[in-house]
Amino acid sequence: MKKLLLLLVFTFSIFSTHSQDFEYLKVKPKAGDGILNLLYRYELPSDQASIDLFYQINGNKFDKNNNLLKGFKYNLPVAIFSFNNKNIRSSIGISDYNIAKEIENYNKKLLEKKLIRKSFKKSKKLFVPLHLLSSSNEASKIAKKEFKKESEKAKANVYPIFGKKYEKVDIIDSSLSGCVYYLISGHGGPDPGAIGYHNGVELHEDEYAYDVTLRLARNLLQMAATVYIIVQDENDGIRDDKYLNNSSNEKLINGEEIASQQAARLKQRTDIVNELYEKHKEKAKLQQVLEIHIDSRSNSKRIDIFFYYAPNSSEGHSLAKSLHQTINKKYKKAQPGRQYHGTVSERNLFTLRETKAVACYIELGNIRNPQDQIRFLEVNNRQAIANWLSAGLLEYFQNEAMP
Repeated sequence: MKKLLLLLVFTFSIFSTHSQDFEYLKVKPKAGDGILNLLYRYELPSDQASIDLFYQINGNKFDKNNNLLKGFKYNLPVAIFSFNNKNIRSSIGISDYNIAKEIENYNKKLLEKKLIRKSFKKSKKLFVPLHLLSSSNEASKIAKKEFKKESEKAKANVYPIFGKKYEKVDIIDSSLSGCVYYLISGHGGPDPGAIGYHNGVELHEDEYAYDVTLRLARNLLQMAATVYIIVQDENDGIRDDKYLNNSSNEKLINGEEIASQQAARLKQRTDIVNELYEKHKEKAKLQQVLEIHIDSRSNSKRIDIFFYYAPNSSEGHSLAKSLHQTINKKYKKAQPGRQYHGTVSERNLFTLRETKAVACYIELGNIRNPQDQIRFLEVNNRQAIANWLSAGLLEYFQNEAMP
């Protein structure tokens, strides 16, 4: 999760004559901290607009009551720019002297409070509160208009992680209200997972598993579920392309880099899930983990979607069986006469074994088999898989877990 990052439109407007990328100041809350505590500590306004912006730039890293989550890093509405060794105005592309002085004073306050270690002249890092930029005379009209637009957008079920086309998510019904899902797309970051080829194009497991995961997440949100996407790529929303660009930009939901060693990677993810599980265990009707992968076998080996659950886990078996049965029914309806050969079996995998929430591990097919490739190369098929999985989760909840 690099985390869910939104470079607000008004910021681009302000710097239209001096284009420069920036990062948000990221901080880890102390025990007992709320949003207001963080804003006060970092000398930031605590009005509703600032609170709305805080929610917007931190995506879905909150519990169901909009509280901060322990162990996560959060973006503050403070941009970090490179200082050019000349002056503040030319470093960030403004001409207002008074605003530049306020920014200078703000950096001095952070240093005095020991919230930063060095002055911006030594570190070459200039900390710029966004509210100061939006009050600049030369940008105020555009900034305030766009700030209001983005604040309203934040309240309207908008999830930038899904990309522009799919970011608006309307709740269709509340059938999964109170259910919490942790969705993990396999591999990511330094590990692309299994690799196949189609018409000379290299296919990476992590890209296609991620796309299906995002589609599943969106479906669950439409049913009022609480959803955590554990592995995230802020540059790749839901994509309708046949060939998905390969990258290593994925990070964890808490903003951490994905570890290069497999054991460390797996522990990172289960630690996040277990931390969140503890937050929700008193109020959640159900908590489940879905980890989505694409297998790699010989080119000639065709396999159907299959499922693993933790050894001796009756709940895990019930979940995997429910998903399996739903897929089977969907195939019978969509492709009459087609024999579905997906399986449900135990496997002692780290995620299945170590997560406190009931977990199911899903393999979508063989990335090297030409027929299986159609299952995830065609966008309609990726959406169908997400639809069928969400239907299976709903059926499980209604039949096995509904109070």
